[in-house]
Amino acid sequence: MKLTADQIPALLDDFGAANAELKALALQAPSHWNRGLPGKWTLGQHVDHVGLMEGLSAARVEEAVELLREGRLPPRPGRGLLQKWFVALITGSRFPRGGSPPAEGRPLATRDRDAVFARLDDGLRRHREATGGLSRDEQERVWFWNPYTKFRWHYSLPEILRVHANHARHHLRQCAEILVAAGIAAVAK
Repeated sequence: MKLTADQIPALLDDFGAANAELKALALQAPSHWNRGLPGKWTLGQHVDHVGLMEGLSAARVEEAVELLREGRLPPRPGRGLLQKWFVALITGSRFPRGGSPPAEGRPLATRDRDAVFARLDDGLRRHREATGGLSRDEQERVWFWNPYTKFRWHYSLPEILRVHANHARHHLRQCAEILVAAGIAAVAK
């Protein structure tokens, strides 16, 4: 299913809902914030990573919107088959496991929960504010180079909003695994 600017209000709502689900799960066991499965990230690191990645793309969206307003954002480039497949995969129903984040997306060993939650809220807010004053046509034209990979791939605005919702729920499932392993009931979609 092609993602379009007409879907942006619903995509932003889903992005917000995914972040809220992640925060709610993390609040189920405050004592486990700095605990994780052996050799894996802690619950807090998973949540922090999501916020870091959202902040990284928010900066790119803000830059693209500024370029658009200045008339300097070029038309969105085409995509090869591999990039089309990849975008379809991560905007689809299940985010894949095993990716390696860029340095800017790697969480610290321990992190204050309130600061991490504020980062999540800020990432969503920045995406909303950057695009809220744009027409649907302008929203459709916003794109930016993918900040998460070395390839010269890009995202459209609707795509990155879906990616963030999927990414938050991907880490929600991993946080739930931490809580289940600790004997704490956790339900993740």
